[in-house]
Amino acid sequence: RSAVDAQCGLDLSSVHIWEDDSGAPWNASLMQANIQRNNNKYYIIQLIESDSGGQYWVWNRWGRVNRVAGSKLFPFGSDLAGAKAEFESKFRAKTKNAWADRDNFVVYPKKYTMIEVSYEDSDEELDDDDDDKKKKKKKNKKGKGDDGDDDDDD
Repeated sequence: RSAVDAQCGLDLSSVHIWEDDSGAPWNASLMQANIQRNNNKYYIIQLIESDSGGQYWVWNRWGRVNRVAGSKLFPFGSDLAGAKAEFESKFRAKTKNAWADRDNFVVYPKKYTMIEVSYEDSDEELDDDDDDKKKKKKKNKKGKGDDGDDDDDD
């Protein structure tokens, strides 16, 4: 099962990545690397559901590899359709691909590519040190980076 990003601010013991009827998790890990432009960036998009059902969030986190630049948690309450639309919109904006057609993913210049992530050691992989968490929380409280765009190239 896909792991909810430990930095989302939700109680990880009471939420999970939402899965569609086919069992596919709505969890996208994206990467953009350009050696000439010194880009090595990531973007995470997750549709999160409460374990009790009926509550949904879309979580975005982005930055350079090994650094958090920003994050945003979008609460949708019971509006699953709205959460799915937000997830799909952000995925298309970052990749120029439709989420529904991700099995035929096309890489476009200056856009993110989708990467496969193993969740065997998910707690270790998704958890940064306490200083980064404090910086992220402080940045989010100030409202910086709300749109998830840490660059001007898309």
